[in-house]
Amino acid sequence: MQPYIGVSGITSRREAAELLASVPGETAGRRLMIGVLANVRTLAGLDSERGRNRHPPVERIAEIFPDHPLALSCLHFYSHGEAPLAESLRKVVELAGPRLQAVQLNVAWPPPEALRELRSTHPGLALIFQVRAGAEDESSPVQAAERVHDLYRGLLDAVLFDPSRGLGRLFDPAAAGAFLGAMARADPDLGLGVAGGLCAETLPLVRSLRMKFPQLSVDAEARLRDEEDRLVPARASAYVRRAFEMLAAP
Repeated sequence: MQPYIGVSGITSRREAAELLASVPGETAGRRLMIGVLANVRTLAGLDSERGRNRHPPVERIAEIFPDHPLALSCLHFYSHGEAPLAESLRKVVELAGPRLQAVQLNVAWPPPEALRELRSTHPGLALIFQVRAGAEDESSPVQAAERVHDLYRGLLDAVLFDPSRGLGRLFDPAAAGAFLGAMARADPDLGLGVAGGLCAETLPLVRSLRMKFPQLSVDAEARLRDEEDRLVPARASAYVRRAFEMLAAP
């Protein structure tokens, strides 16, 4: 999967356009992930219990995704087992519209059958799995990588190491490196990413990982927002510029 610089929690086409305008000239083949959040509650027309200002109404998701060659339009779907995952994915993918290019599963070990169904009905969508080893998951990073390989071999395009759960907690570079290394050995063609507390100021944490994993993707969310949990355009644009500069460098 083509590597990306991600910003999650986008709620309008204007925010997406401003971020795309901040991408520097040299991208080294990376794209800007426009991450739009949805969950079981918002799919039912209810407010999200957490991160209300990060979740647009589901009927507006399709209009947020831009038609732009550098954009990777990605739906981040969270579920805690409230409804059958396959059914929820069918509904939310339809609502996301024709410009949807990827789905990130923020789900604790989703049933492989749900991913298999999504693969069969939407073969053009990239599937990304958010792995939270070291958070509520009791497994070690290496054990988590082995479990990903055993459960989802052939079903995923990328995995994202992210123990933060959208709360802005910094990831542990050593734990991330252990997970990414184990994942790369098990599935060399799988895209690799990391998230957790990233913003322009904390991006140097990624530098050592990028040396080991040149095609590394990154994603940021909580630290790009203000006290009311709204995206701060200047903060997000600074992160995008610095991330592309850092990861596109030789």
